[in-house]
Amino acid sequence: MAKTNYTKVEKALQNGMQQIEIDRLIKDASITDLASSDEWVLFMKELRKDLYRFGRKDTKLYEKLGVKKKEIIQIYEHSHALTDENKQLLKKLKENLENLKPEILKNSPDLDESQIIEKERKKHQNKRFNIQEKWLPLK
Repeated sequence: MAKTNYTKVEKALQNGMQQIEIDRLIKDASITDLASSDEWVLFMKELRKDLYRFGRKDTKLYEKLGVKKKEIIQIYEHSHALTDENKQLLKKLKENLENLKPEILKNSPDLDESQIIEKERKKHQNKRFNIQEKWLPLK
């Protein structure tokens, strides 16, 4: 039976442990900077998600918010160096979006679960089992 050489695994483990130690030291060195930047990263991700979701439901969302889409894109491109003006603009944008949420959701034609179930039931009422729903190739 052949002997197994574990040197590659041992080196990979050693490199991994070394990287974990470096990451821990960096985190300890700049704990105050990370806390503030982590909060802003989460805030900006949540704002981006809301803007995308409500932008799909309401095409004039940016006009209602009073901001151009290009301005927001530019802020996100330079998010590594946010100024106080940009932070205030993002906070104001989030507040305005929260105020517009009920209006947008009221006007959106989303179906609730029971309506979706009924729609699918009507669609599949006469469907046979094990039938693929795709185009058949021409012969």
